[in-house]
Amino acid sequence: MTEKVKAITKFTERFKGSYKTLGPNDVDYRVYDQANNLIAFVLVIPIKKKVTDCYPLSVSLNKLSQLSMKRLNPVIIWACEDGIMYGKVKEIYGTVSWMGTTELNSELVVQYPKQKTFRYARYY
Repeated sequence: MTEKVKAITKFTERFKGSYKTLGPNDVDYRVYDQANNLIAFVLVIPIKKKVTDCYPLSVSLNKLSQLSMKRLNPVIIWACEDGIMYGKVKEIYGTVSWMGTTELNSELVVQYPKQKTFRYARYY
Protein backbone atom coordinates (compact mmCIF):
# COMPACT_ATOMS: atom_id res chain seq x y z
CA MET A 1 0.00 0.00 0.00
CA THR A 2 1.47 3.37 -0.99
CA GLU A 3 1.70 6.29 1.45
CA LYS A 4 -1.02 8.11 -0.51
CA VAL A 5 -3.43 5.15 -0.43
CA LYS A 6 -2.79 4.60 3.29
CA ALA A 7 -3.54 8.30 3.94
CA ILE A 8 -6.74 8.54 1.85
CA THR A 9 -7.98 5.26 3.38
CA LYS A 10 -7.47 6.66 6.91
CA PHE A 11 -9.18 9.91 5.91
CA THR A 12 -12.29 8.26 4.41
CA GLU A 13 -12.56 5.73 7.29
CA ARG A 14 -13.24 8.67 9.63
CA PHE A 15 -16.68 9.23 8.10
CA LYS A 16 -17.30 5.83 6.44
CA GLY A 17 -16.77 7.36 3.01
CA SER A 18 -15.01 6.14 -0.12
CA TYR A 19 -12.66 7.51 -2.76
CA LYS A 20 -11.78 7.23 -6.43
CA THR A 21 -8.30 7.84 -7.85
CA LEU A 22 -8.02 10.53 -10.52
CA GLY A 23 -5.63 10.64 -13.47
CA PRO A 24 -1.88 11.44 -13.34
CA ASN A 25 -2.40 15.06 -14.51
CA ASP A 26 -5.16 15.75 -11.99
CA VAL A 27 -5.35 16.08 -8.20
CA ASP A 28 -5.20 12.73 -6.38
CA TYR A 29 -8.73 11.72 -5.34
CA ARG A 30 -12.46 12.34 -5.41
CA VAL A 31 -14.06 11.61 -2.03
CA TYR A 32 -17.62 10.38 -1.47
CA ASP A 33 -19.83 10.20 1.62
CA GLN A 34 -21.72 7.10 2.82
CA ALA A 35 -24.53 7.76 0.33
CA ASN A 36 -21.97 7.92 -2.52
CA ASN A 37 -22.35 11.69 -2.98
CA LEU A 38 -19.24 13.53 -4.17
CA ILE A 39 -18.15 15.69 -1.21
CA ALA A 40 -14.51 16.71 -1.81
CA PHE A 41 -11.39 16.67 -3.95
CA VAL A 42 -8.16 15.72 -2.20
CA LEU A 43 -4.44 16.19 -2.75
CA VAL A 44 -2.18 13.88 -0.69
CA ILE A 45 1.41 14.90 0.04
CA PRO A 46 3.71 12.27 1.59
CA ILE A 47 6.25 13.70 4.05
CA LYS A 48 9.03 11.97 5.98
CA LYS A 49 8.12 13.39 9.40
CA LYS A 50 5.98 12.40 12.36
CA VAL A 51 2.68 14.22 13.01
CA THR A 52 4.21 15.99 16.05
CA ASP A 53 7.15 17.31 13.97
CA CYS A 54 5.46 18.07 10.65
CA TYR A 55 5.31 21.89 10.68
CA PRO A 56 5.57 23.91 8.58
CA LEU A 57 3.50 21.87 6.11
CA SER A 58 4.26 22.63 2.45
CA VAL A 59 2.52 22.28 -0.90
CA SER A 60 3.45 23.40 -4.41
CA LEU A 61 1.48 26.50 -5.40
CA ASN A 62 0.77 24.87 -8.79
CA LYS A 63 -0.78 21.80 -7.10
CA LEU A 64 -2.71 23.99 -4.67
CA SER A 65 -4.09 26.04 -7.56
CA GLN A 66 -5.12 22.87 -9.43
CA LEU A 67 -6.90 21.57 -6.32
CA SER A 68 -8.60 24.90 -5.58
CA MET A 69 -10.03 25.11 -9.10
CA LYS A 70 -12.12 22.02 -8.31
CA ARG A 71 -14.16 24.30 -6.01
CA LEU A 72 -15.96 21.47 -4.15
CA ASN A 73 -14.32 21.19 -0.70
CA PRO A 74 -10.65 21.10 -1.69
CA VAL A 75 -8.73 19.25 1.05
CA ILE A 76 -4.97 18.73 1.49
CA ILE A 77 -3.75 15.67 3.37
CA TRP A 78 -0.14 15.40 4.47
CA ALA A 79 0.76 11.72 4.88
CA CYS A 80 3.19 11.62 7.81
CA GLU A 81 5.07 8.53 9.00
CA ASP A 82 2.64 7.88 11.88
CA GLY A 83 -0.63 9.44 10.68
CA ILE A 84 -2.24 12.16 8.61
CA MET A 85 -2.57 15.91 9.03
CA TYR A 86 -5.27 17.58 6.92
CA GLY A 87 -7.22 20.75 6.33
CA LYS A 88 -9.75 22.35 4.02
CA VAL A 89 -7.97 24.81 1.72
CA LYS A 90 -10.52 27.55 2.48
CA GLU A 91 -9.93 27.26 6.26
CA ILE A 92 -6.12 27.29 6.44
CA TYR A 93 -3.61 30.07 5.84
CA GLY A 94 -0.02 30.00 4.68
CA THR A 95 2.79 32.02 3.16
CA VAL A 96 4.14 31.76 -0.36
CA SER A 97 7.87 31.65 -1.05
CA TRP A 98 10.41 30.36 -3.55
CA MET A 99 11.94 27.01 -2.62
CA GLY A 100 14.59 24.95 -4.37
CA THR A 101 18.34 24.58 -4.69
CA THR A 102 18.84 26.39 -8.02
CA GLU A 103 16.92 28.88 -10.09
CA LEU A 104 15.98 26.15 -12.56
CA ASN A 105 14.50 23.74 -10.02
CA SER A 106 12.87 26.33 -7.75
CA GLU A 107 9.13 26.70 -7.46
CA LEU A 108 6.58 28.69 -5.54
CA VAL A 109 5.55 26.79 -2.40
CA VAL A 110 2.90 27.54 0.22
CA GLN A 111 3.99 26.80 3.79
CA TYR A 112 1.43 26.37 6.55
CA PRO A 113 2.28 26.99 10.21
CA LYS A 114 0.49 25.14 13.02
CA GLN A 115 -3.12 26.31 13.31
CA LYS A 116 -6.36 25.29 15.01
CA THR A 117 -8.18 24.36 11.80
CA PHE A 118 -5.85 21.43 11.03
CA ARG A 119 -7.12 17.95 11.92
CA TYR A 120 -5.07 14.81 12.38
CA ALA A 121 -5.49 11.06 12.73
CA ARG A 122 -2.91 8.51 13.79
CA TYR A 123 -2.52 5.25 11.87
CA TYR A 124 -2.75 3.14 15.03
